[in-house]
Amino acid sequence: MEQWRSLTEVESAGLAAGNWPAVARCQEAKQRLRAALTSAGGLRLDETPLRQLLGDLVAAEQRNLEVIDAHLREAGRQKEALDRAWQNLHRMRRAYAPRRRQCWQAFS
Repeated sequence: MEQWRSLTEVESAGLAAGNWPAVARCQEAKQRLRAALTSAGGLRLDETPLRQLLGDLVAAEQRNLEVIDAHLREAGRQKEALDRAWQNLHRMRRAYAPRRRQCWQAFS
């Protein structure tokens, strides 16, 4: 579980820095760790220190999820702004760019 905590802390730092490759590596390592824990037969949750550790890990994972959601919302806003800018440029080009002459008219 300490390994999971360490990965979560590194993931949090990667999220804060916008280091998406590091975040992806942490998530991949967590998937491998999850598989190893599952194949080992799980954990005994009746131990108080373990329950506290799991509670802390769940809280840290929730914070990371909230940071990811905030990044996704901001990326969506940026995409919408870029889409609007592209549409405006396209309209301006159509309005001000000289029209192309038809090729057939050039030869008649």
